[in-house]
Amino acid sequence: PFLETDAVKQSDYIRIMNYISSVGIYSNDLPVLSDGRIYEYEDDAPITNADAMILFTAAECGNKVPQLKGIYRSPYTDVKDSDVNVGYYAIAHALLDSKATELHPDEAFTYADMIKQIYNYLA
Repeated sequence: PFLETDAVKQSDYIRIMNYISSVGIYSNDLPVLSDGRIYEYEDDAPITNADAMILFTAAECGNKVPQLKGIYRSPYTDVKDSDVNVGYYAIAHALLDSKATELHPDEAFTYADMIKQIYNYLA
């Protein structure tokens, strides 16, 4: 059991993304999370808002396009255009048709955040 305010576990988020995304995160070219860790399917570590955007984009588009350098602008005022993950953030922002202006990348991504993200993605 979990509360809507609890941080999402990496394994729960990956499982959901693999169910609802068009590609899923199954490739050998695995995404690198915001703290430099490579995702692990069974990892019970909590994810951040930044991690959720990285994993969402990787599930939808893979990793090649978001890793292109010099072509993305950050949609968030609290993330610089030079951020190593700006491609992931920009793509996720567009795919979710998000109106958010701040990412708060290091904050916990909660189950309430995940439910809202899935709703916005499927709507």
